[in-house]
Amino acid sequence: MRLAIARVRLPLSHDAVHARKRVTKIVVRNLPHPVLLPGIGNTIAPVVQKAQYSGLQIWGLTPGKEYPVILVPGIMGTSLSEDGEDGPFHEPWPNALTQPTPGAVESTLASLGFNRGGGALNPSLQPCELMGQAYWQASAAGLDFYHGMVVFMQDHMGYRLAKSEQSDYDQGKCVKAPYGPAPKDDCTLREDLYTFPYDWRRATTNAASDLKNLVQTIKTRTGAEKVDIVAHSLGGIVSRIYLSQGGAADVDTYITLGTPFYGAPKVFSLTRYGQNVASPWKDAERRGFKETARNMWGVYVLLPSAAYEQSAGPFFTYAPDGSGPGMDYGGWTAWMEGLACSGDFAPQVCSGDEKFYNASLVDWARGLHAQIDSWDDTSDDAPWKYAIIGSGNSTLTAMGDTGQKHISTAIRCEDGDGSVAPKSAMGFPPSAHKHVFIKVKHDAMANNVTVQKQVQLFIPGIEELAPGASSDHGFTPDLPACVIP
Repeated sequence: MRLAIARVRLPLSHDAVHARKRVTKIVVRNLPHPVLLPGIGNTIAPVVQKAQYSGLQIWGLTPGKEYPVILVPGIMGTSLSEDGEDGPFHEPWPNALTQPTPGAVESTLASLGFNRGGGALNPSLQPCELMGQAYWQASAAGLDFYHGMVVFMQDHMGYRLAKSEQSDYDQGKCVKAPYGPAPKDDCTLREDLYTFPYDWRRATTNAASDLKNLVQTIKTRTGAEKVDIVAHSLGGIVSRIYLSQGGAADVDTYITLGTPFYGAPKVFSLTRYGQNVASPWKDAERRGFKETARNMWGVYVLLPSAAYEQSAGPFFTYAPDGSGPGMDYGGWTAWMEGLACSGDFAPQVCSGDEKFYNASLVDWARGLHAQIDSWDDTSDDAPWKYAIIGSGNSTLTAMGDTGQKHISTAIRCEDGDGSVAPKSAMGFPPSAHKHVFIKVKHDAMANNVTVQKQVQLFIPGIEELAPGASSDHGFTPDLPACVIP
C-alpha cells in the first residue's frame, strides 16, 4: 500500500487573491528504500509522528494517492516519425541534423515544413517521443532535452512511467496517446508519470486539445481527480491555452520551465537568418531552418507579442547599421507581412506566395496572444502556478536588421537563459504563486539538477527554494555579448 502524508498546511502569506485556505499533501511512495525529504535531515520510515520542514508542520502518514504528472516538452522537443517507429532511420526529426551532406541536411529540414495553405510537405510525419527519451537521440544528435527529468522523477520522486508508454519504448515504437485501457492489476494505480509528445510544428491550439484528451484519459485510467503539469518552453504556452479553455479545473499544480509567454526575439532571428543547432553543415542547417519556419504555426506563436513590447520595450529596428528608433509592434508585424520571399533580404511590396512570412499565421499568432497573454484564474479551485526562469546567460532581447544576408546587429542583450528574455518568462498569470531564478541554459533546464529539485518542491506546494535557486533575478557580471545564433 502506498502511503501519503495526509495534509500540509502552508503558512505562507498571499495577497487578497490568494487569501483562500490552501492545503495540499506530500506523498511518500512505497519505495524499496527510505525517502529523504530535502531539509528535514533524516529519512522517513513507514511511520512519521511529526517533522519540521522550514516552517511546515508535517503530520503522520495515512493512506493516500497523489496526482499523476504530465511532462509537456517545448518546440523541437518531440521527435517526428514517418512510420510509427523510433530510431535514427525512422525519425526525420532529429535525424535531419545527422545527415552526411549539406544538401541532405537542408532538404530533410525543409521536408518538415508546410506549404502556404497549411498542408504538410510530408503528411506521414507524426509525433513520436520526447527528445532524449531514446538514447540514440542524445548520442547521435546531441539533443537530450528530457531524459534527466524523466529519470529524476522516477528515481527521486517515486513516479512510475505509464506501463503502456514504457512498453512502447521497449518495443521501439512511438508513444501512443491517448493511452489504451488500464491493465487489470494494482500496479496501474502507481502509473503516474506521463509524457506528452505532440507535433510542435502545428497549431498550439491543436496540441492543447490533445492535452485535454490526455488529461481525461489519465483521470479515467487512474481515478485521479486532477493532474499536475510540468511544461518546458512552448509546452508552457500549450498548457496555458488548455487551462484557459476550461482545463484549469482538472489541474492542481502548473509549473513552467523557461516558457516564453510573450515570445522571444531569438525566434525572430531564426526566421530571418536560420539557426545552427547541431549539424556540422552550418550554412545548410541555417537555410533549412529558415525555409521550414516560414509556414510553421509553432514558430509564429513564439515570435514576440504585443505584451513583449509592453514589458520589455521595442525589440526590432530595420536600418543599414541596425541603429535608429525601434519599430512598435504594429509596425513590425506590417514589416513582416510585406517582406519579400526567401533569398531577397530587402523589404519590398510583393504579394501571394512571394511573401516570405505568412500573413495569415502572423494574424493567427497575434489573435492567440491577445486571448491568452492576460489569462488568469483566481477561483478557489484554480491551479497552483509556478515559474522557473533561467538566468546567467547572454540573451537577445532586441535586434537590429541590416537588410543583408546573415548580417544583423544585436542591439540589446540581458541576463536570461540564452533564449528567453526574463520579462517574457515572467509573463505568468498575475496570481502566480512564485517565480524562481536558476542559472541554467534554456535547452538544459529539464535536465538541470537544481531545476529538478525545485520541481520536486513545487509539485506538492512547498514554496521553498532548492539549493542554487533564487527568488531574485540578480545579474551575472561580465556576460559576453550575445550574437545572432
